[in-house]
Amino acid sequence: MIICFTGIDGSGKTVQAEKLVERLNAAGHPAVYAWTGGRSYITRPLIWLAKRLLRAPKLASSGTATEPKGAPDKGAQYRSYLSSTRRLFKNKLVANIWRQISLIEHTGEILVSVVPHVLRGRIVVCDRYIHDSTIGMAVLAGVDASALPRLLRLPALYPIPRPAQWFLIDVPADVAFHRRDDVVDVAFLEQRIPLYHAAAQTLGMDVIDGTPTPDHIADVIWERVKPLLRAVPKAALRKS
Repeated sequence: MIICFTGIDGSGKTVQAEKLVERLNAAGHPAVYAWTGGRSYITRPLIWLAKRLLRAPKLASSGTATEPKGAPDKGAQYRSYLSSTRRLFKNKLVANIWRQISLIEHTGEILVSVVPHVLRGRIVVCDRYIHDSTIGMAVLAGVDASALPRLLRLPALYPIPRPAQWFLIDVPADVAFHRRDDVVDVAFLEQRIPLYHAAAQTLGMDVIDGTPTPDHIADVIWERVKPLLRAVPKAALRKS
């Protein structure tokens, strides 16, 4: 089966995904962690060119902002960049082509890094999934949360397995912002929260409060995963 974690940057989904993998393996259920956030294989040159032309905030090679996070210039650069992408994606043809290419890339990533483990009888715990690409594109295009359910139907057209369980780790934007060094402006997070909430409602995600301690959150998640494991015989999994 596949279990997915999603949420804004700094929500703690990576920590919880790794904790769940450890717990599953300790309980006798072979499990692996997979980061499936959507790598840019086809669109990487186009993304690089677009960011140069639209003057996206620059990051250092470590992935952190070249100026302190929250610096006025960086925040202004990000908002200006977002205004530019939204003007660009007002062209529906451009937006649709970009969206489909992003979903094709994300599908390929899942087929390569997730499906082989599933076929071997392992539980795959995914850090993000294909719908994160849809949400990222919605932010760049200025799509309102009320219009997101229509876009979330697109990933269902691609040949990827549906997760058995989806967790949205939900935290306020300011909490997540102080946890990360590579987020240039809190607006980057604020604009994503309504979209993740809309996705959770549309896709039936299990919403988890991400503000308590990581161990407490892990215990809550484990209690919600255990019913799924009753349908997965350990003996069948051990043969992998």
